[in-house]
Amino acid sequence: MDTKEKHKAARLWVRPVVLGLIAVAPLVGGWAFVAAARGAPSEAWLLRALSSPLAVRCGLVLWASTVLLVVLGSVMWRAGAAGRARPQGGQDGAVILEFAMCLPFLLMLVLLLIQSSLLMGGNICVHNSAYLAARSAIVQIPSFGGEVEPWNVLEHPDVSRKFLHIRDAAIWGVMPVSYGGEDIGEADTQAIAEGLARFFQAYGAHRPGWLDGYLGRKLFYALENTHVYVVAPADGMEYDQHEDVTVKVYHKFYMAVPFVARLFRALGDEDVRELSFGRGEYAMLIRASCTLTNEGVQDYVEEEMNEDPG
Repeated sequence: MDTKEKHKAARLWVRPVVLGLIAVAPLVGGWAFVAAARGAPSEAWLLRALSSPLAVRCGLVLWASTVLLVVLGSVMWRAGAAGRARPQGGQDGAVILEFAMCLPFLLMLVLLLIQSSLLMGGNICVHNSAYLAARSAIVQIPSFGGEVEPWNVLEHPDVSRKFLHIRDAAIWGVMPVSYGGEDIGEADTQAIAEGLARFFQAYGAHRPGWLDGYLGRKLFYALENTHVYVVAPADGMEYDQHEDVTVKVYHKFYMAVPFVARLFRALGDEDVRELSFGRGEYAMLIRASCTLTNEGVQDYVEEEMNEDPG
């Protein structure tokens, strides 16, 4: 075997090895990142979101879809190049047939990429929502809510004003990824739209078009499809001054790509839920939690204000 043939044989195996290493590198890097981020504190909600089980699943789907898309595109490119190199007699029909056979797989991979990317963004928003709700909880719980809810006491969600503040913090956290296409009565959300309109007017800003209707539909969906749960204190009665407070948020993230939603459901993903407002509309149940330390009753400001100036 001469030198030219040796170089040609070397290229035959070097290229696949290099491409294989390039394909495996994101998988190894992602595994290392998840392993390092698993022990992140609750305050680092972004790291916890990116290392959550849903993020890992979506990352694997993104990686596999990208690799398959590149491989399939490369095969089609080589087939087309080989067809162009051969005499044209009767080859055009074969090329069109090959393209028609590969097109459904290409579309499926692209749709998987789109939906998985949307789920990654939704997962990040829901984890941020849990962090916002926990931040609200450690401030609201030690506050004085009258005889019904004294310091460090949180009553049942049906009667608790403190819980309303905690839930509202979570709701506004998921608003960016909340679905805004459901038809509802606009009268229920007119008050929030008018309040925000006054806010924009006070700062001399232009009233955005999404303020009327679209904002209300997103808010309605977030209220209907987001559940907030505050873990009870250790003694079952009231929280200690520096006890950890855990807030859990469950949000049904609307899956905008119906074909992929049905595929996930057919594969047995129990977190894919059918929505009640439309036939064939699905959502992915995203779970997130955050634990922060109760700030306790803050009375040092009053003591400073009542100090004897003399």
